[in-house]
Amino acid sequence: MQANRRRLIVIDGNDPAVRSLFVAVAHHVPVDFLSPQPLSARLRHPSTLLDRAARAQLDWHPVESLRAREKHVLIPGWSRFASFSTRVLKREISRLIDEQGEPDAIVFTLPFYGDLAEHFPAHNCVYYVYDPFEFYQAWDADRVRACESKMVEHCRAIFAVSAQLVDDFRRSEEHTSEL
Repeated sequence: MQANRRRLIVIDGNDPAVRSLFVAVAHHVPVDFLSPQPLSARLRHPSTLLDRAARAQLDWHPVESLRAREKHVLIPGWSRFASFSTRVLKREISRLIDEQGEPDAIVFTLPFYGDLAEHFPAHNCVYYVYDPFEFYQAWDADRVRACESKMVEHCRAIFAVSAQLVDDFRRSEEHTSEL
């Protein structure tokens, strides 16, 4: 294991606003993006299974900055295989920590990573809330609230992009005033 060095691990920086925020942070602190990619998305476009550029994204590659890099991680998906997807990502994060040392923080950007955050109690886990996920039409609001409760339980800090989002988050019966 290498000596500690300042850096962040960001889980799922696929949203453009999230990505640009952490790429800007990378000017000061190196950032490792682990970007889960559901296998179903690859199977819908079989050419990506053979495409050399798409396969290369499964290895570390630079992202818009000399101090930011990304690795796509194939997961089975969150709808039916949440537990297995969590194990795959846990293995990737653990491997990264073993290779690179303790990060300053592991930043989770979606509520579905509550079970994953639970596996890293000794680390500075952070939940970065950038949208009112419980109102997404394609997502089950009760499941989102349950997942966000896990994030509150297992993360040392929660950040939201706006005062309104903080207020909405606090108003939810499931959440405490830890924001």
